[in-house]
Amino acid sequence: MIKEISAAELHSCLQSGAQLIDVREPSEFEGGHVPRAISIPLASVPENVEQFRSANDVYVICHSGARSMR
Repeated sequence: MIKEISAAELHSCLQSGAQLIDVREPSEFEGGHVPRAISIPLASVPENVEQFRSANDVYVICHSGARSMR
């Protein structure tokens, strides 16, 4: 299920052990990102599917929500 959450909710989830994947381009990630986020640019997701499999919840983030929704 795809669900949007607030920054406060994300913070709480990350404190509880959730994983955060940032699907922006490397230059965007380097320009600033959420601490502990893992950089996996959208184009490389198919080669990194294992990173999305976790015992904990996995959240995906980008700049506007379009890439993370994909």
